[in-house]
Amino acid sequence: MKNYIIPFFLLAFLCLPSANAQKKAAPKQVYDNTYDFGDLPCNVDPSSLIGKEIYFLVRNQMYAGGIPDKDTIFQEFYADQKTPVNSIIPQEYKDILKEAQDWTIIDFTQPKQMLNFNLDADIQTNVYKPVIATSPAKQIFLFTTYSALQNKLFKITNCIDTVNEDGTVCIFAFTMQDPDGVVVHWRVDSRKLHNYTCTFKSYIQYMHDTYVNKKVYIKKYSWVMPGYINPFDRKQYQTIPGQEWQCTDVTMLNDREKLFPRVALVLKNAEGISNGVTLNRTPDSLLCISQIWTEQELAQYNKDQSKRHDALLKTRKNKLLAKEKQHPGYKQAMMKKYGSIYGEPIANGQVMVGMTREMCKAAWGTTKNIVQGTVNGKQLEQWIYNDNQWIRFDDKGFVELFVD
Repeated sequence: MKNYIIPFFLLAFLCLPSANAQKKAAPKQVYDNTYDFGDLPCNVDPSSLIGKEIYFLVRNQMYAGGIPDKDTIFQEFYADQKTPVNSIIPQEYKDILKEAQDWTIIDFTQPKQMLNFNLDADIQTNVYKPVIATSPAKQIFLFTTYSALQNKLFKITNCIDTVNEDGTVCIFAFTMQDPDGVVVHWRVDSRKLHNYTCTFKSYIQYMHDTYVNKKVYIKKYSWVMPGYINPFDRKQYQTIPGQEWQCTDVTMLNDREKLFPRVALVLKNAEGISNGVTLNRTPDSLLCISQIWTEQELAQYNKDQSKRHDALLKTRKNKLLAKEKQHPGYKQAMMKKYGSIYGEPIANGQVMVGMTREMCKAAWGTTKNIVQGTVNGKQLEQWIYNDNQWIRFDDKGFVELFVD
């Protein structure tokens, strides 16, 4: 009987699981209505989208640039039912095609087929609500227009996703039913979700249930923009962190600067001024949903901030004791230099409304994170120490607002 000796390192190598075995697929998350269509992640469970309704927004008739003459066209929508191509050809095209020769028809639902076309041919297409476009190369293309989609609800009856190896890109294959009961198929790349101006009906309902008839507050974080445009009166307002508003509705907000409306919360303050907060996560000239708190979120912030503040006061007290030990009479020196009103707070590491930039440097030190902006013609400057500690100076260089 022969004995075989396998080196230990080789044995260990043979026992290691393969890379594919080690790599586990990310767990799928059930869609919970808390985010919109454009933010669908690749790890969403596609079966949890079944039954959801997708609404394609109506183009804004108030758009300052005017509605484009040419409709937006898509090659991603096809139906189970067929449409005779002859039935969708306008008369002016028929007059041209009657005399023409060697035209081909290109149908993206059948990508490998380029059929010779003539008016007598019985050619049918699965393109959803098809329209035609022609090219100088005697080609006829079939498309779906945005006009055929807008202001309609499409109910998802099935959804399959295909995800790449690292889980960053996926293709959603939706099977939907339009308002007339027509079965529609739509394949969309996750990287292009924001290209489609549509929303989940269930997301709108969730936002309504979460915010309407409830108080909301502007966040106190440093990254909240210092000013914003009110979409209803088109005036610019200064952002007041912690300001209270009452949410009264969820609406489609038509902005003259945008071709498509945006879903938005309608807010009203104590002075009776109405304001609009878009459900976008990325800020622009208007307030957006990422810049406001619910009452519960504000209460949690205040609780956390209280803990941070207690720790900060303890740190400042220790720093003051160290400074007094290193520089006897430090507090008296600050009071002598900046006066009794501001000197003692500065020595204690505190900022007050009305302080100058020099005083703030003495109290909190310097920061390289300085942001400048203009609100209603006023030049404002913001010194940011961290998300929860920042100072805003008015156009005369005095502190008008701070969060500590």
